[in-house]
Amino acid sequence: DDVRVLALCVSRDGALWVGTVNGLSRLANGNLKTFTTADGLPPGAIFSLLADHNGLVWVGTGGRAGGGLASIRGDSVQRYGEKDGLPNDSIYSLFEDRRQNLWIGFASNGACSWRPRQTKTCVVAPSAEIRGIAEDSAGAMVFSNMQNVLRIEGNRALVLNTKPTGQRFSKVLADE
Repeated sequence: DDVRVLALCVSRDGALWVGTVNGLSRLANGNLKTFTTADGLPPGAIFSLLADHNGLVWVGTGGRAGGGLASIRGDSVQRYGEKDGLPNDSIYSLFEDRRQNLWIGFASNGACSWRPRQTKTCVVAPSAEIRGIAEDSAGAMVFSNMQNVLRIEGNRALVLNTKPTGQRFSKVLADE
């Protein structure tokens, strides 16, 4: 059985969340709970985990048909999809900015700022694969795809790396 770990997260209650190729587990107070599609998770590998300011744990899945987004509070899973304004696409990255907006990086639909029951705002053009999301010290959003690091200024994306690195980018982090 493939248990490659793809995502880790610690929620506000101190629980460790582990996302693998085959599912999601939570280790809290010595107890291990596994979440599956039977609990409401979208199918696919767990590519991204995020504990937000409200104590929700957001889960991004993909690699299989029906992959997408879910949130977990306690043992309750809420799934989101096309009916909520999201594309039918794998989710590779999740990020919460300083203004408490949830950002979602998709396999082929760019990156969007999104909240349940609110419209989404996509700032990186579709057809972009977004592997990493961060916010720089000036409050600008920064994204990585497999080839470039992009900074959004107004309504345009600027490529920050001046030449190809020959390496594949996976995540992006902003330091002080």
